[in-house]
Amino acid sequence: MRDTKAVLGTLMLGLGLFALGGLHSIWPFFLVAVLARAIRQPVLIEVAPQTVTISFFRRKRHLALALTGLFRPISGAFSSS
Repeated sequence: MRDTKAVLGTLMLGLGLFALGGLHSIWPFFLVAVLARAIRQPVLIEVAPQTVTISFFRRKRHLALALTGLFRPISGAFSSS
């Protein structure tokens, strides 16, 4: 399931960047940028950190996954203020 999400998110990233490259006005740029980010970000936000964590840690993998899962909400609380 994660591989499908990663492929879908990467495909959406590529299509969004390709679409952004052909725009010549600011409003379509904003529209494509917001839509592409809204679709791909939730897909890729968990895939990359968890993939790296699973590949890197062997012994304390459960602890590393828990800490990477906590990082996003905690960092969001500090960056939004």
